Amino acid sequence: MVKRRPQFLYVILLPLIVAAAGVLGYFTWETASRYEELGASSIAHSTALLVAEKVDRMEQELIFRDNAVFHMIDVSDLTSLPERWLPLAERISPSVRDLLIMNEQRNIVPGGYVSRAAQREQPAFLRLFRKQIAPELAFESLATDQLRHLHLTLNGTSYLISYMATEYAGERYVLAAHHDTGFIVREEFPRLVGSDEGGAYINVIDEDSRRIFGDNMAQVADYLAGMRFPTTLYRWRLQVAPKDAPLLKEQAARREFNKAAMIALSVAILLLGVMFLLYAIVQERRLNALKSEFIANVSHELKTPLSAVRMFGELLLSQRVSSEDKRRQYLEIIVRESERLSGLIENVLDFAALERGKQSYAPEQADLGELVTRAVETVRHRLETTEITVHGAQGQ
Repeated sequence: MVKRRPQFLYVILLPLIVAAAGVLGYFTWETASRYEELGASSIAHSTALLVAEKVDRMEQELIFRDNAVFHMIDVSDLTSLPERWLPLAERISPSVRDLLIMNEQRNIVPGGYVSRAAQREQPAFLRLFRKQIAPELAFESLATDQLRHLHLTLNGTSYLISYMATEYAGERYVLAAHHDTGFIVREEFPRLVGSDEGGAYINVIDEDSRRIFGDNMAQVADYLAGMRFPTTLYRWRLQVAPKDAPLLKEQAARREFNKAAMIALSVAILLLGVMFLLYAIVQERRLNALKSEFIANVSHELKTPLSAVRMFGELLLSQRVSSEDKRRQYLEIIVRESERLSGLIENVLDFAALERGKQSYAPEQADLGELVTRAVETVRHRLETTEITVHGAQGQ
């Protein structure tokens, strides 16, 4: 009996292939996404560290200068302040342009103003300071020896004021230092935050996102890290982006393309698997149909020699054959049909072996005339009992 492969195997394989393609697509996308996230995270972390380092360097530089210049102020002897500070100002506080000492009423005390600015510029700054800057200083919440900063923009110009409270003879005074922000942008930013040590683009922007210093970041916005100066120039923001950001952006686009390509490949594999299964199902059905046809033909062919053997056996058994020649002829037919029956059975066994891959056919030449003669001879003796005559078959 020929074994038939179960068709339900394809019903199982089809969803398995679909599931495998889905899993492949999911893990491909997930792996690529995680790789991209790790790379972006690493870049962002290193860029953020660089931003923090540069911001801290600028902050510490300004705070150091504030402490150095305030240490030189002696409220009990303000008349000597110009002689003590101005000769050293270029070295210890190059960005400080004006020093002011105020009382609790926010008034500048006598001798409490020293400036490195030109004489003609000093009155304008004093008026601006009294009317618009001094009212913004947090006198009431300022503790003694506590350093604070005021960063504001007036008439389109940025001002940085450092101030500290001190006490003398039971009176409270506020020391203030005006930093020249233009000098900081021109001289200090290139030295302290604009160095290219990290291979990065660097700039500083104001509260309106206008660039004050550094590079244009429009093309590297995706990899930008920024941080405000926490206590000094707190209205300004330092921004850093890696110099290979355009390449990183191109690589990110390439990774997106690769992920889409992998998903497309997964879908293609899925479609190919489905097509293969459909083809296999069609072939299986065709093979089953051929098997059914083969079994039907074999059954029909088996009936013919079986019928002949039975018929001539019954004739011999019934003693209806009168001559010895007829009896011998019938016995020859029974032997011949038995051989034919054995051949058919061998064919079935050979077919089963072929299907299992254990045997192959070896076609041989045969005499077609002899095969036809034998077939007609078998039919002729069968038809003799039914009084039907066969014409034109003798000798073929």
